Amino acid sequence: MTEQQLMIIGAAMCGALLVLAIAALWLLRQAAKLKQAHEELSRQVVRGEADVAGLCSAAIAVDRRLAQIESRFALLVEDFSLQQQQLDAASAPVNEQSEPEGYARAIQMIMQGAGAEELVKLCGMTRDEALLLISVNRRHKDSSRSYDD
Repeated sequence: MTEQQLMIIGAAMCGALLVLAIAALWLLRQAAKLKQAHEELSRQVVRGEADVAGLCSAAIAVDRRLAQIESRFALLVEDFSLQQQQLDAASAPVNEQSEPEGYARAIQMIMQGAGAEELVKLCGMTRDEALLLISVNRRHKDSSRSYDD
């Protein structure tokens, strides 16, 4: 081999070493960038996990609060029903005792010519009840007259 050929081979080897050195530097830079990106992604994952844990904690707190509200609501409904039953029971005997007396008085007033408004005011009945009583008793009064005639 000649000296010229040896120099060409040496130059080629130096060029190859230079290319390899440049490639190694480029790879080291890429590895550093990838490491930074990995660290940033890891931080984001940790923040995401913390956010999810916070949301789960809040959901559990809301669920507990909702369960408490449902329990309180059920108690309130039960209390309301009990109070309503007590009111119904307390007012039922009064109505049962006073109804026949109130109707008798209303019928007497109708026979004397009282109108629906008077019955509502004085006997404590609804307008519809008063109109019904007037209708029934006036028919009864009219039919008894025709039999008497």
